[in-house]
Amino acid sequence: MFDIIKIAISPGVLPLSGLLMLMGLFWMVCLLGAVDLDFFSFDGDGGGFDSGDGPGTISGSNRWLLRYLNGDVVPLAAILSLLLIYQWCAVMLGHYLRPPNGFGEIAILHGIGILPALICTKLTGTM
Repeated sequence: MFDIIKIAISPGVLPLSGLLMLMGLFWMVCLLGAVDLDFFSFDGDGGGFDSGDGPGTISGSNRWLLRYLNGDVVPLAAILSLLLIYQWCAVMLGHYLRPPNGFGEIAILHGIGILPALICTKLTGTM
């Protein structure tokens, strides 16, 4: 157990661990919004708010990546959350199998870790 925590707070994994904590906080706030507690509500003067999800969110050269990850079916927040979780797992496994010695090896490990993260996100999004 302590080995996992030690790897999670190592300099190469710490940015992803911080993003993972922010993602957990985001989903907890979303769950609070789903409960619809009255003291969290405020008057938006009828203007409404746009969530930002939808076909016009990402356009141009990055649109193929959103289509590859089933972004037209699965919400963007869920896709990014899954991608972050799988990237974190891949980098943690890479640090466990071969601890990097410098910034260059950490960057290579992050670059290699994105490939299985993309594939696993694609497979999870199709279920």
